[in-house]
Amino acid sequence: MSSTNLDFSEDDIRDAVSQNAYRKGESYFLEGRVIDLSTKADGAIAAHVHGSERKPYALRIRIKSLTNGHAQIDGDCSCPMGYNCKHVAAVLLQLLRGDNEADGAFIENSPSDAPKGPLLSSAVSSWLATLEKARDADGEEYPPSIRQRLFYILRLSEPPLGGIRMLVVMCLSVRARKDESLSLKTTVFDPTTIRQPFPPAFLRPSDRWILTRLASASLAPFRIDHRDSARILEGEQAAETLERMIATGRCRWASMEGPPVTIGGAKKARIVWRARAEANQFADVALEDGLPAFRFAPAWHADESKGVLGPLDLDCPPTLARALLNAPAISPGEATAVRTEIAKRLPGFDSLFPAEFGTPEPVREKPVPHLVLFTGELPDTENYRRADPTPKFRQAPVARLSFRYGPVLIRADESAKRPIVHEEGKLYAVERKPGLEDAAARRLRDFKLLRVRELVWQAASLQHDFMPISSDRSAWLDFLYRGVPALRAEGWSVDIMDGFPLRLAESEGALEVALHRHSSGIDWFEFEVGVIMDGERVDLVPALVELLASEEDEDESGPERILYLALADGRHLPVPAVRLAPMVETLRGLFRSGALDEADKRFAFSPYAAADIAALEHATKDAGFNWSGGEALREMGCRLRLESGIPAASFPAGFKGTLRPYQAAGLDWLQFLRGCGFGAVLADDMGLGKTVQTLAHLVAEEESGRTDRPSLIVCPTSVVASWRIEAARFAPKLRVMPLHGPDRQTRFGEIASHDVVITTYPLLARDREPLIAQPWHIAVLDEAQMIKNPDALTAQFARQLQARQRVCLTGTPLENHLGELWSLFAFIAPGFLGDARSFNRRFRIPIEKRGDLELRSLLARRVKPFLLRRRKEEVVLDLPPKNEISEPVELGPPQRTVYETIRLAMHRRVREAIASRGLAHSHILVLDALLKLRQACCDPRLLKIETSKTAVKAGSAKLERLMEMLPELLEEGRKILLFSQF
Repeated sequence: MSSTNLDFSEDDIRDAVSQNAYRKGESYFLEGRVIDLSTKADGAIAAHVHGSERKPYALRIRIKSLTNGHAQIDGDCSCPMGYNCKHVAAVLLQLLRGDNEADGAFIENSPSDAPKGPLLSSAVSSWLATLEKARDADGEEYPPSIRQRLFYILRLSEPPLGGIRMLVVMCLSVRARKDESLSLKTTVFDPTTIRQPFPPAFLRPSDRWILTRLASASLAPFRIDHRDSARILEGEQAAETLERMIATGRCRWASMEGPPVTIGGAKKARIVWRARAEANQFADVALEDGLPAFRFAPAWHADESKGVLGPLDLDCPPTLARALLNAPAISPGEATAVRTEIAKRLPGFDSLFPAEFGTPEPVREKPVPHLVLFTGELPDTENYRRADPTPKFRQAPVARLSFRYGPVLIRADESAKRPIVHEEGKLYAVERKPGLEDAAARRLRDFKLLRVRELVWQAASLQHDFMPISSDRSAWLDFLYRGVPALRAEGWSVDIMDGFPLRLAESEGALEVALHRHSSGIDWFEFEVGVIMDGERVDLVPALVELLASEEDEDESGPERILYLALADGRHLPVPAVRLAPMVETLRGLFRSGALDEADKRFAFSPYAAADIAALEHATKDAGFNWSGGEALREMGCRLRLESGIPAASFPAGFKGTLRPYQAAGLDWLQFLRGCGFGAVLADDMGLGKTVQTLAHLVAEEESGRTDRPSLIVCPTSVVASWRIEAARFAPKLRVMPLHGPDRQTRFGEIASHDVVITTYPLLARDREPLIAQPWHIAVLDEAQMIKNPDALTAQFARQLQARQRVCLTGTPLENHLGELWSLFAFIAPGFLGDARSFNRRFRIPIEKRGDLELRSLLARRVKPFLLRRRKEEVVLDLPPKNEISEPVELGPPQRTVYETIRLAMHRRVREAIASRGLAHSHILVLDALLKLRQACCDPRLLKIETSKTAVKAGSAKLERLMEMLPELLEEGRKILLFSQF
């Protein structure tokens, strides 16, 4: 048995199984419980493991190497656990650590192969297995087999309303890679895990001591940290715990990317009394250099930028300092008594006296509403999961309402009716006006702002603040645009804090549209929309792309609606919808039709979109947009957009014939598109002279002197002769060479010396190398429906032809599905309708399967400038009178013999079928008889039968008349002219 490639490590085993399974699996491996270890033909690892049952468990393990250097382990076991259990871990450890190989083959252990000697009890075996683990666990260094690490993250709590801050510690578990770098993924580690019977094996002795202290520490409140494993580091052992955390080398400030925490020297500080807004005083610590202090032993300082913590040298003994910092809030009425008591109990410590403010000054002025917009933290109830009780929070814009009574600012959620307020060393007694305050709150409701407690569950700290009913950002933008100016006009003061996420911008002047060639030099044009703000031109294209890609309600328009365009600097530009709507509506149609792509956050137009650009300019001309650049393209687009805009072409003198009015218009159209560098699909009904119009176009090009290379016509084999005859008749000066017949390969060298080369679709594939290598002036596909399958080789080779202009001639541009139309345009204008996959997604599926009439109209408008289709009924006045010519043709003896044989046989079959089944059930047989008659004639001019299944199946009077005439028709034999309208 060949050996297996061990493309996995112990780290991969730890990732695949639980910590407990790994620990027990290691014991099973050390006890020698793995037997019958082998590899199967399919690469799977098979083994048996002695467990708690009498019968060993059977295992089958598969290992798959991953691209990140690790391995995916899938182990199935017959034990109750079933998947990636301790038995799987034992087998894999046996592969890695055990003596499994001898002469290149696995040794299959079995009970008979077990080492000889006394059988140890399970308890003794388990105890022996722990010795090696105990040896490794005694040191602080991590053995190579352990990749998990524990880190301690320290930071200060948020500033409290009064009092000193606290030191918070968060434990994070992170995995070390093989190169000793740390994974970016971290996991919060709960200190109480140390109380479990089997703590994680990766913990070092120092971690066990530290976690034991942290497990008993106070939890940090939610406003300090959002995860319940954050602990307050304080108390008698706080300093020793901090020193031990720093000694591990795994203590960081603020985050895993923060600086390592170190202990610095002592700094001078003093205890001061600070007054809250409500005039209560509390004890605090003041440092000369302004660094923050935190409650520790009794107080320390923190240099948060460097991660340096250190003690404070206070102006009083440490025990006294600790007692002072634990002082409750002192009210103004208690300040005098407290000063007296401190003087009595602590003589010589006058600096520790709280301040005296005197009698409060009454304030009876009317309140001025004051609104502050800022970013708050709200419970994220949308992402709340019952399985994960850890609170989730999100940042959200909110508004806080307060009232200014003279020099004093009172928050709306203040419950006292006559609060005593401290302001700049003085006390004020405010007589509040509840009626006016309630009116101000109701005024915010006019702008659809409600209290947070009415909209968000458990928003404790912000429940009295305000936010819009709608969570859409446009609700806030509307308030900034309409509400803030209106409130300020009513006398309100409104402050927008720096961290508020939404801002408005003001424009100067009109919106400007610029069209210029793409910077890469390709034949594309970039479309830019800008506006002057703060003296600089700001690009609005990314904002428009975002607006078009959004799910804005297009029906929600009106003179009052405002669109907010997001700018690169985070601001939003308000623009009235009535001003921007024409451009947005047109651009949205271009996006849906595939003329634009929002992926690059820009607008780029192919020249084929000239008509779309003209439509866009026309839609915005009355909305105050200033256009510049791309004048020639815009002019060309205007002509394409309007049928009357196509200029009349000079009639070629070398064309020997007269063009009817619609044919002359077709020549003008072909000449105009050629001058613009565009391809064309001439899709007139059969019989309206597509060949004549094309020949006139070729003659006009020849006389203009632009044909320094030949033109190519690809057509069905049956009409090669017709093209030669028509060219000789209408364009005798053109040098025409049919590239047809067995000797054509000898004439490849003559191609360049002719004006027109005619070949066929089958020969396009056979002669593709010289035809594709030859540059053509115009490439024409006659009966272009032959390339309706874009995946066919003929269509692929046709798209590889090099030509200045490509033209499709077809009477049926669309027969079965829209994919046929895409194939035609993939030839005349590659990329104009996107690739086949995007075309199917944008057009075929919505139109054909969902009946999207709007999208159908958009597609029709896009292709209209390049597809010209006239029906006979549209140009009937330009057509000559109808002439019918009957030409009798005699059958030759061989044809007569074949015809008579088939006629007699089919005559008998038809009569028998009608007699037995009746007329209604004999339609298909009748049709078959007519078709066989046609096949019997070698020359199609002798017998032309064009039948219609629909007519045959109709069972109409015409069919009955046909059946009556059938014997006569079958006996006639000399001439039959039968059309589908029989």
